[in-house]
Amino acid sequence: MKELLAIQFLICLALAFNGNYPENCFPVLHFSRTQFYFNDVACEHISVVNGTTLNIRLKNNHLTKTISFTNSFIPILPADYFRFFPFLERLFLLGNNIETVERDAFNHLNHLQHLSLYNNSIKEIFGLTFRKLSNVKILSFSKNRLEELHRDSLYGLVSVQHLNLSHNSFRKLNSNTFDNVPSLKLLDISHNILHSITSEINLKRAADRFESYDQVPNNVFKSLPKLEKLNLSFNNLSDIPIGCFGGLNVLSELRLSNNVLTDVDFGTFSGLGNIATLYLDNNKLISLPEESFYVLKNLHFLYIHNNLIDNLDVKVLLKQTPNLTHISLGVNEWNCDNLFNILRLLTHFHVHFANGTSYDVENVNGIACTSRENLEQIRASGNFEDPYSTFVYKFAQFFDRDFKNTPFYNFLQEILSIPSAVINSLKNLTKYIKERRELVDELNRLIGKKENVSFSDEYYDHEDYENEE
Repeated sequence: MKELLAIQFLICLALAFNGNYPENCFPVLHFSRTQFYFNDVACEHISVVNGTTLNIRLKNNHLTKTISFTNSFIPILPADYFRFFPFLERLFLLGNNIETVERDAFNHLNHLQHLSLYNNSIKEIFGLTFRKLSNVKILSFSKNRLEELHRDSLYGLVSVQHLNLSHNSFRKLNSNTFDNVPSLKLLDISHNILHSITSEINLKRAADRFESYDQVPNNVFKSLPKLEKLNLSFNNLSDIPIGCFGGLNVLSELRLSNNVLTDVDFGTFSGLGNIATLYLDNNKLISLPEESFYVLKNLHFLYIHNNLIDNLDVKVLLKQTPNLTHISLGVNEWNCDNLFNILRLLTHFHVHFANGTSYDVENVNGIACTSRENLEQIRASGNFEDPYSTFVYKFAQFFDRDFKNTPFYNFLQEILSIPSAVINSLKNLTKYIKERRELVDELNRLIGKKENVSFSDEYYDHEDYENEE
């Protein structure tokens, strides 16, 4: 059996290298029990002239499933460039300085499933460019210079499930941008310069007045009924109007991190009853109206750290989100009293929260807060999530409150102003009193038990002595 596999591998090797490769292109071999060989091709540091085709002659080009170009110079991706590889499934064009993709660049690639144009300089996608790529499931334009997608820019991509538009220069999305990708499950528009989501009417008015608008129409996602994950983080979104996520009935994860949101309105999340994870961290939220979450019955994870929130009604929040299991709320404008009550209630209802690390400032459980007014009412009852935090809290509270109220602390404060001679006298007196008490105890032990008699000392307070010991 091993001999047979070795022979098959040698045949694979011979077939792979039995071809004509341009300079800086080479074969990539894959070998398994079910698939003996692929004539996959990798090219790097080459220049592509417009009007040419990929000039590679293999024994059987139909066996080539993957082609990758990296760190090359392809300012214009020519039409029909890959026409000799009709059974290609994966095409990676990474870091090739591509500025323009000709309309027919992907002709003949009817079997293509994964297309990546990551890290190029593409500014525009012409309409119908992908009209023959009906089997593509993964498409990435990340790290380009795209500013807008036309209505027909994504035409033909009826099977695409993952679309990555991150790290571009999108200032707006048209209401029909995603009409041609009905199978989309994951959409990443993070790291752009989108400003707000607004109505189509307002967009039209702005256009009529030749105003600049960096906005998203509130029905832009209406044609994505299968969308499961949406990433709008790292933009300049300042407002999320009511109903903008309407139709996203199966969406399970929404990322709005690192924007400039200041408020969440009632109805903002309407239509998102399936959401399990919501990221609102690193914004400028001043308050978080708990009623805004009334539709999020399936929410499990909520991230609101790094905002300006100073209070949270946990009972109302959990009434709206009965399945919440985790919340991240560090680095906000918490009042210490409010924060303590929030953490106490979260612990009581078994909602996990991340402990902070700000033990060098006023804090509760390592989460920084701004005031200690009324903290005397706080009792460390073991409600915190880990033993170390409980110990640190109790230890700090002892010195901050309990120790300062002890007679010993007051005594220490008084003796600081007593001259050394008086202190020595007090030491001798204390020694004398202690010896006298020990003598009384010994006499009581030897005689008192037999004669039913006990000795007493008018200076001797047994309870104080025990405390002193």
